[in-house]
Amino acid sequence: MDCRCRQACVLDIIRVSAGSACRTRTTLAARPGASNPGWNRRPEAAGRTAAARATGHITFGSTNALVKVTPATIALWSRVLQAVPGARLILKGRGFSDARVRDRFARAFDRHGIDASRVDLRPWTQGFVGHLSFLGEIDIALDPVPYGGVTTTCEALWMGVPVVTLAGDRMAGRYSLSLLTAVGATEGIAASEDDYVARAAALAGDVDRLSLRRAGLRAMAQGSRLADRKSYGQARGEAFRAA
Repeated sequence: MDCRCRQACVLDIIRVSAGSACRTRTTLAARPGASNPGWNRRPEAAGRTAAARATGHITFGSTNALVKVTPATIALWSRVLQAVPGARLILKGRGFSDARVRDRFARAFDRHGIDASRVDLRPWTQGFVGHLSFLGEIDIALDPVPYGGVTTTCEALWMGVPVVTLAGDRMAGRYSLSLLTAVGATEGIAASEDDYVARAAALAGDVDRLSLRRAGLRAMAQGSRLADRKSYGQARGEAFRAA
């Protein structure tokens, strides 16, 4: 685990991989459950059916910071696109307002055999509502490796978009694992790169299921322990007292 806190560290048990140790001078107080209780944002969920119903193809996507879109991530996402013919990928990032950055990313995908026509590189959306509404264009969110999403995963779930993540061997790669487990959307949790590709392809092959997730993920999040502010506060208090 890549935690180097100097005093105390409070984590949910899912984010701590087996055999890891926290480099603190006090006890690691690990508790299962809550990560982010702020599930009260708008706009409304992005429609009631999968985006693919309107576009005629599956759209994968990510709004993670571009620094997380590593060569390993591009290679993995290229495998997903190869496994789902006709699918497209939309990436949104602040750097894509620069043509040179767009060209660099397009060439990176091209090296893995992915034509530029399948990858849509979008500059950042102004305004929070516009940012979340953008997720209505995405059928399945892809988590980067080895540093996965946190806020971006919450936003995808809030807007009814299932997330595929690779459970890593360190804390930075296990945030989405924790979030998806808490919500109950575990069909996107992969144990290996091959499993990641297989799970993404399986979701892409079931548009009816994607529509169900579009209509139901927000309610799942609202009904999960992630949205339980009282229990979240109590759990953290207990963890601090035990540390």
